[in-house]
Amino acid sequence: MAKVYSNFLDETCQGNVLWKLSGGSTIKAQLTNTSYTQDQETHTVRSDITDDKTAGTTDQTLTLADPVTDTANDRVELDASDITFSSVASGTVGSVILYKVVSGASSDILIAWLDFSGGSITANGGDITIAFNAEGCVALGY
Repeated sequence: MAKVYSNFLDETCQGNVLWKLSGGSTIKAQLTNTSYTQDQETHTVRSDITDDKTAGTTDQTLTLADPVTDTANDRVELDASDITFSSVASGTVGSVILYKVVSGASSDILIAWLDFSGGSITANGGDITIAFNAEGCVALGY
């Protein structure tokens, strides 16, 4: 399940986040520990969640797709190619955070929080692949 951060909607309406294949914003994904408690109103930038990042991981850059309007379900779907976090040594991963790169943790815009349908993932030194839903990693209803 994905939940968007309220600030993402505000920043998108102001033209500060562009989710599109060509010429879009740089969007990254960060793994977070199970200790992270998502707050879609008060968490606005990446520095709000830096203490909850899964240790030893490198944030991954998403390859974006153009938005798709799903008229049957009354929503716009934002999608990206699946990503892989390599050699995640330890920790329990509870979610993935998507954010727009601006100029560092104090200004990077939080977009969405995605949890795992099967609960958490215990790292064992292997790769963790995030396979986004076929209908988008984020859906905005209308």
